[in-house]
Amino acid sequence: MGERAAAWGIPAAVGLGSFLLFGVQPIVGKAILPWFGGTAAVWTTCLLVFQVGLLIGYVYSHLLATRVPLRWQGAIHAAAIAAACFVPILPGESWKPAGGEALAPRIVPMLAASVGARYFVLAASGTLLQHWYSRLRPGRSPYPLYALSNAGSMAALVSYPFAVEPLLPLGGQARYWTAGFAAFAALSWAAAWGVWRRGEGARPEPRREVGAGESARGSRIADAVFWVGWSATGVVLFMAATQHLTMNVASVPLLWILPLAVYLTTYIVAFLPGRTYSRPVFAALLLPAIAVVRPVPRLELAYRTEAGLLLAALFVFLMVCHGELYRRRPAASRLTAYYFCIALGGASGGAVVALVAPRIFLFGEELSVGVLLLLGLLAATVWPSRGTPDRHRRWIQALVPVCALLAAVLLVHHVSSMRRNLIWAARNDYGLLRVQRFEAKPGEPAHLRLHNGTILHGAQFLEPERRHLPTWYYTVAGGGGAVLQYYHPSSPRDVGVLGLGAGTLAAYGREGDRFRFYEIDPNVVKAAREQFAFLSGSRAKCEIALGDARLVLEREPPRNFDVLILDAFSSDAVPVHLLTVEAFELYLRHLRPAGVIAAHISNLHVDLSPLLFRLGERYGLRSLLVATEEERAEYLLARSSWVILTRDGEFLAEMQERFRPWRDRNVVGLYVGDRSRYRTVDLWTDDYSNLLQIWK
Repeated sequence: MGERAAAWGIPAAVGLGSFLLFGVQPIVGKAILPWFGGTAAVWTTCLLVFQVGLLIGYVYSHLLATRVPLRWQGAIHAAAIAAACFVPILPGESWKPAGGEALAPRIVPMLAASVGARYFVLAASGTLLQHWYSRLRPGRSPYPLYALSNAGSMAALVSYPFAVEPLLPLGGQARYWTAGFAAFAALSWAAAWGVWRRGEGARPEPRREVGAGESARGSRIADAVFWVGWSATGVVLFMAATQHLTMNVASVPLLWILPLAVYLTTYIVAFLPGRTYSRPVFAALLLPAIAVVRPVPRLELAYRTEAGLLLAALFVFLMVCHGELYRRRPAASRLTAYYFCIALGGASGGAVVALVAPRIFLFGEELSVGVLLLLGLLAATVWPSRGTPDRHRRWIQALVPVCALLAAVLLVHHVSSMRRNLIWAARNDYGLLRVQRFEAKPGEPAHLRLHNGTILHGAQFLEPERRHLPTWYYTVAGGGGAVLQYYHPSSPRDVGVLGLGAGTLAAYGREGDRFRFYEIDPNVVKAAREQFAFLSGSRAKCEIALGDARLVLEREPPRNFDVLILDAFSSDAVPVHLLTVEAFELYLRHLRPAGVIAAHISNLHVDLSPLLFRLGERYGLRSLLVATEEERAEYLLARSSWVILTRDGEFLAEMQERFRPWRDRNVVGLYVGDRSRYRTVDLWTDDYSNLLQIWK
């Protein structure tokens, strides 16, 4: 194949390679998530490995492009791709942990040994192919290929949750991805053959070329600092905005896709040919963007409005970051160094948000810090008076301090509002926990609340005579509270609870009962023990097993629970690994034959009841949905939905009879598991899940 055909094939290889690079991450993450408990730390560790893999790939491509003759670049990289073809992307069963191991020492070598080789060549190919394109087509800019690369990433982002995951089990996803890798390998080998035919016998001296945009005016060290700085700031803003959106605005499944889509879109737009980024336009938009990124809480905006404002502000911020990054792009001879600095900045920004921020910023201040970093970089860019005259420079110089002052004022306001009514707070990888005290007011008694982000996980009366009463989702008007109130009232019971919260369910404990709580977040345990009275005031023996419930249960002998409460997916996020066939087989191993499972499924955005009905049918369990329709502030009663599953038909009939008075007053709705309600919903397994089927 000639040079012309190879040059035409390079854009296809770049787009497909980015699609595969982005698409393999959720496939591998989904495969190992049940092994390690489905915690946030698993995905954080995976992302760290992928970031490091990207950096290593960029270092390799930079060294290959600058130290090896063009002809041998193609030969070496073609051999690397061929070697990677023989490595499977999914880890084998031998990598499955026995239990109790630290995450990182187990996950890092596992990913390196499985998907590592293919991820490495995909990461390296993105910049190397663009470098080859600049050599095969010396009169054309290679930078639009970076826009194409991000478009490929965007396609993978959108297709996985809406097409790939709902249609294919994990094994099928891996097979189709492998077929795509074979097509990518063929395109890359064609490009390698083209540069082999084009290549010189020795590496030529790099020509002194005039750089693009502002890079021609600065030193190489200054260029590198700005490349790393703008890239890192963009990642800090993107990740901080994602955390703020999902923790403090709304916990909606798949909501994290939107900030990532904005991040990729701004890269695509900024790197398109022509002047798609205008510094004066986006500088003028900075002030309103800063003003709306943290709206005053008393405005009580709908979450869709607040999310829309945040995403619009994020678009402005990231367009400045990526637009300025594009303005400082170098000549093609320094292309690989440029992309290496972008990758280094991305990894640095990711490390700051994932590893540093949770330990030094209690209330999510990293979003405002990211804005201040952006303003500092913009000031360093526009403040020097030398260089090409810019008629907008002076008013932008005056605007930056005003924006910085507004950002600082809003940061102070945000922190002060988060401290309102606060008596305790803690932050870790699982989120920000807050315990707030609310004094009595008309229609609402004095009480404490436990929040994780926007989700309320428990409340307690402050009046001494009522402080041990179950509240919120857990009153006797809800399914879980009713089961604990009426199941075997005259004999001791063994009760398992997945998810601790404030420990409210311990209020149902009686003499001789044993309650065993499974909780993954040590801060939740600390809050329940030190800030709330349900555990200390319970008449039952209460014990807590720290760790992911599924992993802990897998390691324990059968517990023979009379009642098993599933309360670990009561927020609007859905831990899929706790709702699979494999998970239910584990629950039934720990449940007495006539025992009861009560699953708390209150959720604004998905309806989990059809899935639980299907699981009940599979294992011969009768099912009942109990939906508390009424919310009463004076009793700290909240709307809730519970599914009760059991082989004990008499107990289920008793539950329906006890709920009848409330149903007649429209306080509670009762729905028996009817096959017409769930026949179209597929069972979830560790290999397959489909969130779209249960969307409300």
